[in-house]
Amino acid sequence: MRRDNRHVLKQVYQSIMGIDESRSLALRPAFTKWINDNEAASARKTVQKYRAIAKQFCDYFQADDNAPLADEITTDSIRAFLDNQGTVKSPGTVNVTRKVLSAFFRSLGRENPVAGIRAVKDNTESVRRPFTLPEISLVFKNCPNDFWRFMVMAGFFTGQRLGDLACLRVGNVDLQTGMLRITSIKTGKTVNIPIHPVLRELIQVRLGKLTKGKAAAYLWPEQAAVYNKRGSGPLSAEFYEILSACGLVAIRVDKKGEGKGRDARRITNELSFHCLRHTFVSLLKITGANQATAKELAGHSSDAVNDNYTHLPEATLREAINNLPKI
Repeated sequence: MRRDNRHVLKQVYQSIMGIDESRSLALRPAFTKWINDNEAASARKTVQKYRAIAKQFCDYFQADDNAPLADEITTDSIRAFLDNQGTVKSPGTVNVTRKVLSAFFRSLGRENPVAGIRAVKDNTESVRRPFTLPEISLVFKNCPNDFWRFMVMAGFFTGQRLGDLACLRVGNVDLQTGMLRITSIKTGKTVNIPIHPVLRELIQVRLGKLTKGKAAAYLWPEQAAVYNKRGSGPLSAEFYEILSACGLVAIRVDKKGEGKGRDARRITNELSFHCLRHTFVSLLKITGANQATAKELAGHSSDAVNDNYTHLPEATLREAINNLPKI
């Protein structure tokens, strides 16, 4: 029997039996409805990710507005889709896709076919490492402008992620108390970080150059606009060029036109902007900070240190920051 005929018969059966039709929408409309229902409560980039995954999934099943039905998709077929994704995507990306699919199928009020599919294990060994102090000094000297000089120092003295620093607002900075208050774009976790004297000088210079000092204003409006529109890719590429100019990474071959997106399997370079985060945490521990202090300042959370643990005194955090070496 043709698939569209089965679909019509199933709709008739559901009508007779009083079955909730919303649970048996065609796959593509069901995904669209789910995304629209969650759009208001989700970040813009999250919604974009949902839409991209939905398109890939529906295209794989050659779904149209009528078929297949969402509840016709089986565990085996989803596993086959994820296996197919794994041939061109990184394990982390495949696992994100798996989580999104699981949330979608749970919303249908039926048995979740993704529940029996395990996350993909990443068997590749991480090659990321902290910067050495001479390397940090070299990178700082080779920064082409004030933005990157600020970013290198801010990454080194706060351990925060590229996007959080590029999108730093005037209101995040309290020079009177000497504190930065940053809510992570990635995790939503808020951290309060004492401002190291070296970083404080750079921030003061930058604030003096801004024509608008309102709390909502970005310290670096141009770069914040790039990140908000295109994500971390362009800024990460700029930083890679700085590292390349320092001789710390290989000159990158232009892969334009190969159709490989940011989620594709790729060789991990041992140094990147995120390595400033590794450097920050490593130096905190080397200079005497304990595990709880390092996690508090970096904004990490784990089973060992619960998100609801008692926050450490500001004096403890400030001492840990001030003990970091000057470069």
